Amino acid sequence: MDLSDNELLVTTLESLEGRLCRLFQQIDDPGPLWEEHRLLCAAITAADVEAAAGCALRHVRHYRDVALRLLFG
Repeated sequence: MDLSDNELLVTTLESLEGRLCRLFQQIDDPGPLWEEHRLLCAAITAADVEAAAGCALRHVRHYRDVALRLLFG
């Protein structure tokens, strides 16, 4: 977060950091998570707005569902 040099991002994510860490610890295989991040970073680096938006949306939707299952069964 700090590497982003984005105060809004840091402020927003600091309040979620503990909960996110707890959720990440519940994921048995982080490989797909890291792959999604890698694809998103590649799209951003390539300035491919459509690909980045698609990656981000798929990632958020997928891990929203994972988080809901972990939190509420």
